Amino acid sequence: MLESVRTLADMLARDGVTVEDLVGRLGGESADTGANVLVDPTGLKGVLRADVVRARPGVDVPAHIELDLEEPEPLEELEAILGQPATVLPDHRSQPVQLVYPIPLVDASRQVKLIAALVDGGARTLILRRD
Repeated sequence: MLESVRTLADMLARDGVTVEDLVGRLGGESADTGANVLVDPTGLKGVLRADVVRARPGVDVPAHIELDLEEPEPLEELEAILGQPATVLPDHRSQPVQLVYPIPLVDASRQVKLIAALVDGGARTLILRRD
């Protein structure tokens, strides 16, 4: 599953990548809402749903991808690859703690950071943010 995440991060880091490119890589069934494209289910093993968010409504430039995983990803694996994360506490009790990893997923001109939502001792949601 992490290889699929790396592939998506690599695509997101490229200049000229489109929302359509990312949705194509995710496979599955998609629904375009204008501001984002929901993919449910995806064609990726271990990923239930994905949300590709546009930088601005009406443009085909992605800002970030949110991936809802079938099972929580062990934090030890993420930390071994991406370093010790910064912990972001939620504004509301119902929201999960977020972990922001310091090392970009790919070595490219545009950085892509991984943000993980902590649920049940693992990362249940991963956000790939284009910086």
